Amino acid sequence: MNHLKSLQRISFWGRFTGIVTIVFGSFAALGGLFALIIGAIPGIIQIILGVYLFKTGTEAKYAIEDNETSDESLHRLLNNYSKYLLIQGIFTIIVLAFVALMIILSLVLGNYFFSEFHFT
Repeated sequence: MNHLKSLQRISFWGRFTGIVTIVFGSFAALGGLFALIIGAIPGIIQIILGVYLFKTGTEAKYAIEDNETSDESLHRLLNNYSKYLLIQGIFTIIVLAFVALMIILSLVLGNYFFSEFHFT
């Protein structure tokens, strides 16, 4: 019975957060288009993540409705969730690398400008 409660939670929250992620990703993609075409990429990634979350919730719903906790049903659910985690992990690594690069760049340029304009 504990598995049923977990599947119900995954079903609701997976579909809900999937839809919200898709909607906000759409806004981010449209907003990014106004800056540059490449600015839409984070929004597109967010939409893809939302689709995988929604599919995870939908598979959990099907498993509950069909009373199907077979290996195939759980495989589809876990496959969608693992793709979500993979993309989210790659995106997180890229963002962390970009932040580290910006910190290093700001320290180097800040040091250069302070020494060049004799602020010290």
